[in-house]
Amino acid sequence: MSNNSPSHLSPTTDKTADKKPVLSPSKSPRKAKNSEETAEERALRISAGFKLNSMQLRDADSGDMLWKANFTEEIFTTEQTAKIPSTVLDCRAVSREISFYSRETIKGFHIKQHVLMEGAILEEWDVWFGFVMPNSTNSWQTTFYSSPQKIPAEMISGKVVIETSFFDGNEFLSTSKVRVFYT
Repeated sequence: MSNNSPSHLSPTTDKTADKKPVLSPSKSPRKAKNSEETAEERALRISAGFKLNSMQLRDADSGDMLWKANFTEEIFTTEQTAKIPSTVLDCRAVSREISFYSRETIKGFHIKQHVLMEGAILEEWDVWFGFVMPNSTNSWQTTFYSSPQKIPAEMISGKVVIETSFFDGNEFLSTSKVRVFYT
C-alpha cells in the first residue's frame, strides 16, 4: 500500500552527527590543479554551496510513491529521524530519487552510504553520479534491490541509521545521518 503524503524529516536530540563541513585532520593540504586553493579549501567551498533538496522512495516495480521528505540545512548538522512505511521492506526493489543543488562544479560527485544497526554495518554502497555543473539543481535516481534475508520492521525500527557521506572524487564534503522508524 502506498502512502502519497509527504513525510518530513525531523531532527533528533543526538548531536553526534558530523557537522558540515568537516574535513579529515589526517589529510595534509594539497593544492588543487592550476589554483592557489588547496583541495581541502575547494571541498569547503563546494560543501558551503551544496544543498540536499528532497528525497523520495518508490516501489521500483509499480512506481508507487512510498515516502518523500524535504530537507533543511540541519540534514548535515543534526541526526534526523524519518518515519517510513514498513511496506518499503516488502518491495523487491526500491527506487530512490535525490534532488540536490550545487553552486560549484563537482567533478566526481558520489556518495558512500552505510546502513547501520546499533552501530554495526548491515549494508554499504558506493554510488557515483559524476560531473555536476555549477549553479545547477539535479535529480539522481538509484534502484536498490532487496536482500532475500529480511528482518521484520518491528525488530529494526528506530535502531537503523543511514549514514551518507558526500564526496568530490576523494575529497570529503559532508555527512548526513538519518534514524529510520518504520510505521
